[in-house]
Amino acid sequence: MDTSFQPDCPTLRGSLAPLGRRCTGGAEHGLEYLPVGMSTRLVNVLAVALMMSVCSAAVGPAVGASPATSRLVHPSVTEKSVLKATFIRYKLTSNAMAKSDHVTWSRVRPSDPLAPLMAYDALDHRYWALANFTLTVPASYRAQVSFQDGGSYGIFYRTTSGPWIMKGYAAIPLCPSIVPVPVARLWHLATYQGC
Repeated sequence: MDTSFQPDCPTLRGSLAPLGRRCTGGAEHGLEYLPVGMSTRLVNVLAVALMMSVCSAAVGPAVGASPATSRLVHPSVTEKSVLKATFIRYKLTSNAMAKSDHVTWSRVRPSDPLAPLMAYDALDHRYWALANFTLTVPASYRAQVSFQDGGSYGIFYRTTSGPWIMKGYAAIPLCPSIVPVPVARLWHLATYQGC
């Protein structure tokens, strides 16, 4: 851009020149008259708008803001440990495990990693998790019994800023009705005859 250009336009100080009228000698540069102060305000407004859009794009959504669409979520190490602790607390509270019992991660489905399935549901604005655990031996009799028939699977949910809550156990086979429809679709839970 040519910064040496000095249009031979009359000064606009104190005048309200009509919009759309070109400056003489500045037509090739697209200069137009603007009311005094309007150009400064307009530039300031545009600058602020531009800065806000750049900042929001760089920073992303506000803390605690919910994503706009349902999506799969990769569990962090912290989330995995919190889910495991929530599962153990649920089992201890329901007297289905002894304090001396221990669990390890197991696969939700044979092709899944040793981690929970996680997803965000944009309709109910909650995160959902489905985890499977293996009881380590030796284990108490009540823990062995409680891990049968889907008792090793935990269904969890939390709001954007809330704690993880265990909803309950998942029955075998894993039916889509255990979680909201968008989450069941993301996890590819099929409807079986027993569902």
